[in-house]
Amino acid sequence: GHASNSGLGPTTGCAVAMHALNNIVGLGALVDGRIRIAPKPVDPNWTEPCILWGVTCGESGVGKGPAARSIIRAIYGHEHALRQIGEKAREEFQWKKSQWEDACAKARKAGGARPDAPERPLIDRLITENFTIEALTDIALENRRLYLLIHKEELASLWGAMDAYSAQRAADKDRPFILSLYEGEPYTVDRASQNGQPRSQFIPALGASISGGVQPSTLARIVHRGHFTEDGMMARFMIVHGAPQKSGEERGVKPVLNAAFHRLIDRMIALAAGSEPVQLSPAAHELRIEASGWIRRAAASHLPAGMGAHINKWEALLCRLALAYHCMGCAAQNMPMVAPILERHILERAWLFLRGFLWHHSMYFYLGVLADHGAKNLRRDLAAHILVRLSPKNCILTTTELMHYFTPWEDMKWPAKQELL
Repeated sequence: GHASNSGLGPTTGCAVAMHALNNIVGLGALVDGRIRIAPKPVDPNWTEPCILWGVTCGESGVGKGPAARSIIRAIYGHEHALRQIGEKAREEFQWKKSQWEDACAKARKAGGARPDAPERPLIDRLITENFTIEALTDIALENRRLYLLIHKEELASLWGAMDAYSAQRAADKDRPFILSLYEGEPYTVDRASQNGQPRSQFIPALGASISGGVQPSTLARIVHRGHFTEDGMMARFMIVHGAPQKSGEERGVKPVLNAAFHRLIDRMIALAAGSEPVQLSPAAHELRIEASGWIRRAAASHLPAGMGAHINKWEALLCRLALAYHCMGCAAQNMPMVAPILERHILERAWLFLRGFLWHHSMYFYLGVLADHGAKNLRRDLAAHILVRLSPKNCILTTTELMHYFTPWEDMKWPAKQELL
């Protein structure tokens, strides 16, 4: 499972951390949607899919695009091969459909029973750049694997294009739909047919992993304007920061690693689901309980705004990451079907990824990027308020006036007020 991270980062001149996040999200997206994990043996109704959302955050030039290129190009290559197979299946279906229509016409003339219609084939879809409701539901209706990866090199366009076709953007109908993609639950598509009558189509599971890159200031502005820390949008994203890399030795990817990387992708795509969700071993279950306690204590501590909601998602995220690692291990061993039991060492790897790696990147984003952007906005807004309210005849600004006319003032603590002034 680590072949995807070994030796690929330095060749593209970008941070290995960004490679790691893109690869875990991309490989996790290749897991068949029927493969789920049941974290609690006493609660069979709680299952988690292998849906992961990740964003690489860095200034222009740090290599956000190159960090995703190896996994995205590989997935597109496999997508092309699967589409060719799907096109052949569609052509065969169209021929069977024409044969069926002729048989139906003969049956009507003879007064006989109508023959059974041929079943429309489902195809395997792995990746798309389109994230409108209409496009994603159309893909889901014919996707045998249920889930896929949405990748945008500039992830800001995903949020910027919300309700792109809506006359009233205030309705914000796309946001709850995008949030629902994280859960991977059943979905009903209700559309008007050509004769104006409503037409409903059922999707067994609608979900998608999401990956992409964005600049820190752009992401902070989007989060603040869209209130994404309040509706859980940002809480669902794993965030990794990349810094400019020092110039070093240029070297190519080792052929052995490249072959292992593509072989792993092949086997991930072929890995079949078992009859039941993946279960934790007793030892893994003990570790999950320990991790859940740590997560609850951390979320209840004095964390930066928005980070508490993000940490609260970690209990489910831990299981999703463990499921991704588990499927990588099964694929690396060329197993045709996912193993029914997830062992403790796999959960330990996922927990180390969260607590030893992602925690520091999350803290930097919520404590640094978001907080700095918020402080800059407050200073700018206060300066604008002063320019509007004061005049040569009235050059005194009182705290009473601030409380009445400067909206953020009432919710601020006194040390923050002093710092702002």
